Amino acid sequence: MNAPDDYLTIEQLAARLGWSEKTVRNKMSGPDAVFKRGVHFDSPAGLPTLFRWSAVLTMYRFDGELTVPTSAAGARLPGQKRIRENRRLTVND
Repeated sequence: MNAPDDYLTIEQLAARLGWSEKTVRNKMSGPDAVFKRGVHFDSPAGLPTLFRWSAVLTMYRFDGELTVPTSAAGARLPGQKRIRENRRLTVND
């Protein structure tokens, strides 16, 4: 069973990842969507869009810290702004 804080709004997910809300929304739509409805998020009737934090973590290597991957030499992945290096985020449970 999932803990209540396992579900995050777009705003909360953006804050945990260090991204803007627009970036999260962009990664939810289009043919190259990173976040998939029914896998990473759902939009229940009458509630805001909710992400499963555990599903987001499975997309990335996780060993107590979340590593948001970048491609080689700082090049961008589709839909990603240029990032100088991997960002390491501590997960507070």
